[in-house]
Amino acid sequence: MWSFNEKLIIYAVHVACIALPLAIFEIIIEKDKGWGSGWDIRRWYAKIFAPESSLMRSIQNALHINPPLNYHVLVFGFLVPVLLALDGIFITKSVFMTLSILFGVLVFEDFLWFALNWNFHSLRELLHGPRGSISWHHAWIRIGSTAYIPASYFSGLAISLLFFLLS
Repeated sequence: MWSFNEKLIIYAVHVACIALPLAIFEIIIEKDKGWGSGWDIRRWYAKIFAPESSLMRSIQNALHINPPLNYHVLVFGFLVPVLLALDGIFITKSVFMTLSILFGVLVFEDFLWFALNWNFHSLRELLHGPRGSISWHHAWIRIGSTAYIPASYFSGLAISLLFFLLS
């Protein structure tokens, strides 16, 4: 059994090793457009995933985000979970740690897209919250007199923390 500090290091390394390359990949393919808005909508990956699905609408409403594209479902609903499932079987050996890492990746990948994006001042726009140009986050929490963070960051981190503590 790992100590709390060892689990924290495992969590941080796993989240960073998955979130950072994904964020850089998305910066390269999306450039200054987020949520695939610069993509050709005739391409399969740029289409909205299951637009008539009440489950997908519920997830979208719960996370306060735009509808997921086929790309999002493929990467964050299949590829990353498969990678983490293999990791959970062979390395962490904990379903809760695996789920904690998954939710951590979802939050930190999105944040890193803003923090590292060299195509435009996306972190500044993110912090402007509802007054900025970030259209795919719909609910915001004020963190200062003029700064905001997407509400999904707080809920995602809370879920990640809960699973971490259960691990």
